[in-house]
Amino acid sequence: MKIAKSVLKLMILFFFAIIPFSMDTSFAYAQSMKPVANNDPANKAEANIYYENGEKANGAASYTLALEYYKSAANLGNAMAMNKIGFYYQIGYGVNVDYAKAMEWYKKSAALGNSDAMSNIGNLYIDGQGVPKDYAKALEWMKKSAALNNPTAFNNIGFIYENGGDGDDYSKLGLSDETSKVLAGYGVKRDYTKARENYEKAISLNPNLPRALFHLGNIYENGFGVTQDYNKAHEYYVKAMVNGDLDAAHRLADFYYEGKGVAQDDDTALTLYYKARGAGNDLSVSNRIAELEARIKSKEDTKKQQESDEAEQQKKSECHRLSNEMDSLLSESDRLENLIELRKSAISLAQTNLALASSRGAYTGGYSANLSELQSGYISMVKEYNSLVKARNKVVDKYRDKCE
Repeated sequence: MKIAKSVLKLMILFFFAIIPFSMDTSFAYAQSMKPVANNDPANKAEANIYYENGEKANGAASYTLALEYYKSAANLGNAMAMNKIGFYYQIGYGVNVDYAKAMEWYKKSAALGNSDAMSNIGNLYIDGQGVPKDYAKALEWMKKSAALNNPTAFNNIGFIYENGGDGDDYSKLGLSDETSKVLAGYGVKRDYTKARENYEKAISLNPNLPRALFHLGNIYENGFGVTQDYNKAHEYYVKAMVNGDLDAAHRLADFYYEGKGVAQDDDTALTLYYKARGAGNDLSVSNRIAELEARIKSKEDTKKQQESDEAEQQKKSECHRLSNEMDSLLSESDRLENLIELRKSAISLAQTNLALASSRGAYTGGYSANLSELQSGYISMVKEYNSLVKARNKVVDKYRDKCE
């Protein structure tokens, strides 16, 4: 009996001894489900391989395969892969759009210090995707990301301050809740100076960040907190466009269409509108392209008609000149022809006088000299006449080619 009681006592002690142990184990397991950096070099290397394979598949638009690789990398603690998974769920690459899952993966990545994930969480609040639109919460996450020198986060902070409200409370004006939030800037007061400073910080970290360059162009184009400066706006828009920003191409196209800070130029505007297609404003761009194409074609048609009219006028002027030249040459050749006939008569008379003087045995030196002079002049006249005829024939040929 004593032995039985002792065994029972030991069993009870053992039971209570293992309960805390089991509870601690469950807690440890729960903790292990939180994202933690994988410090095992072998696992890190394996995770990196999965991530790089995911990047290759992503570049080839094989999104389902890429997602598998990213998940394998994420299971090994790769924060970049977690962020990419969140992005896939946000955009719908290889999966259905699921903002809740996007947020979940972004937060896992952010917990490991990934600044891109922090910025992406902020974007969900900016756009109201899966959560109420809230610039104040977005700003909190963007500042966390910016604290890690993420240039995109600085750009997004600038956007939030640029698009904030005026700070007034509209909740008691009988407006809809959404309208009140819009006017109030979703919890953030508008501040153009802070907006510009954050855009500038963004490009100080990444001089080629297209959206920050575009936003700075917009600041200077509209004079938001600065002196309006189309030249600076143009400079920032060009840099943004070179780095792939289609909205910047659209703004530049508007500049050349309107002659805003630059010489008005339909051809340059049209080229830029072509480049701007796909920026989410296709209808307005297409309408402007159609307008410019029609206007440029009209200009070209007008130019062609003007050139045709000018060519016709030049032709008339040339034909008139050739006609006058033919008349002049004909008049001169007729004059020479008459002189030649007169010279022929004079030569005939001189020959007769020389023959008579010779038959009488008189001195003939004077008659011979006179005849020789008349004959020499005759030869010169004939040569000149022939030259005039050739010249006139050339002019006649030209006239026939151009005018008949």
